[in-house]
Amino acid sequence: MPLLLSGTAAIVGHASQHSGEVQAQVDETLTNLDSLVAAARHQGAVLPATLGAGSLLKVYVRDPADAPLVAARLAQQLDPAVPRLLLHAQVCRRELLVEIDGVHGPATG
Repeated sequence: MPLLLSGTAAIVGHASQHSGEVQAQVDETLTNLDSLVAAARHQGAVLPATLGAGSLLKVYVRDPADAPLVAARLAQQLDPAVPRLLLHAQVCRRELLVEIDGVHGPATG
């Protein structure tokens, strides 16, 4: 069974992080995704340790002008095998600029 990733953003505890800094928010969000994967694996889920070909990500970007920065940061930080779709949309909190949903599991095929 894959790990479902929903509404992951640059939030630590209950506090939004890196207001106005889209690339830092991407980095914090990816750190949060890594933490979710690690926690699921610690609970016994059979999952790859990192996002890869078995992951699918939807990346919501508040401001369309930030999309190229977000895409570039994801290209730097993620395995190229991770499929991702960037969408212009509202995100969970007014001060946040990016949010990521997706699934993570073993690669199939």
